[in-house]
Amino acid sequence: MLFLSTLRNAPVYDSSFVLVGKYKDIIASVVADQYAPVKSLVVTLIKGKGELIIPWNVVENASRVGIHLSTLLTRVAPVQENGIDIRLREKVLDHQIVDITGARVVRVNDLQLGTIEGRMCVIAIDVSQKALLRRLNLDWVDLFNLIPVKLIDWRQANLVSGSVQVAALSKDVVHMHPADIATIVGDLNVNQGSELVKSLDLATAARVFEEIDPETRRILVKAMSPDKVALITDKMPLDEVVDLLKSLPAATCKELLSHLQSSRAATAERLLQYANHSAGGLMTTEFIKCSLTRTVAQVIEEIKKRSFTFRFIHYVYVVDEENRFVGVASFRRLITSDPNQTVQEVMRDRRGLKVLRPEQPLREVAVIMAKYKLFSAAVVDKKRQLLGVITMDDIMRQLVSHVYDV
Repeated sequence: MLFLSTLRNAPVYDSSFVLVGKYKDIIASVVADQYAPVKSLVVTLIKGKGELIIPWNVVENASRVGIHLSTLLTRVAPVQENGIDIRLREKVLDHQIVDITGARVVRVNDLQLGTIEGRMCVIAIDVSQKALLRRLNLDWVDLFNLIPVKLIDWRQANLVSGSVQVAALSKDVVHMHPADIATIVGDLNVNQGSELVKSLDLATAARVFEEIDPETRRILVKAMSPDKVALITDKMPLDEVVDLLKSLPAATCKELLSHLQSSRAATAERLLQYANHSAGGLMTTEFIKCSLTRTVAQVIEEIKKRSFTFRFIHYVYVVDEENRFVGVASFRRLITSDPNQTVQEVMRDRRGLKVLRPEQPLREVAVIMAKYKLFSAAVVDKKRQLLGVITMDDIMRQLVSHVYDV
């Protein structure tokens, strides 16, 4: 098992055992979804004569004791860097990488090299504390191997050191769960995090934005252009947009509101009036409602047309002519009912339902929804006007954030 750190300052000899210089670095090719083949060895020549790049195919063996070439130095044809390959010690060691499988950003403490199909390659990244001991020549301290080596397969990692690498990273993370991408964004610095978000398609970026913690989200908004933020928020549920707006300074909030569609902006301004941790502050105004006289077939058709704008649809909320909440019709009940029946015939009357008031605090809302096992609940005013809907997803996110704040 060969680790990059074990080669530090190793002497380099040619085939006649003449000292050529000292190890400086190794150059490898970065190929997507493959182990990185080692291409050349960078040697610091003796007597201050600069450096020499030697093709790896003339390296006979390499270890902490020394690196031996298979030929005389005079017979070695030096190679030039092509600008695409990467120096492992200079550009990878001690840098950040994104572990795609573990959905995390970690520091490269060492690199493991090995032979794959007859060619030396970078096969793994060591992120353990043991790698640090190895680099300090203190690995003997772990005499009984009590400190585990934590290796990440090279193929499951991406370097993070600028906009180019972050843009390439998005091709891999786009298939991850938005919550995992949000974790990665939170681990990156501001520039890298904003570059990663901007490189995602708008729908994915919107879902990631919803998962990012409020403080990080506020910082990212500041680092991105208002136009780009507006494009992302246009794909977000309105209640999430309102949560974002509440976390921003007044001037930034006003600027972002000016970029929203007029109807969404007006609704957002109304929702901003409610306290953060109240039913009004948690509710969304984006849900499907219908009148008592509509048929089951008509409602199902509307669901088909609008379903792409919702994560899930558990209920259709029924109102009378004056927008007063009168009941709900579950999606299951709708698809199993006669298409010609009216919603009034299949709905569940509000008298058997628990409703919420906009001023009720988070704790009270959570207790009610847990007690009655509600996936969602209607929020109504004193006149029973339907104002919005709260989902258990909204409650859980707030409760989790409270736990972490503590």
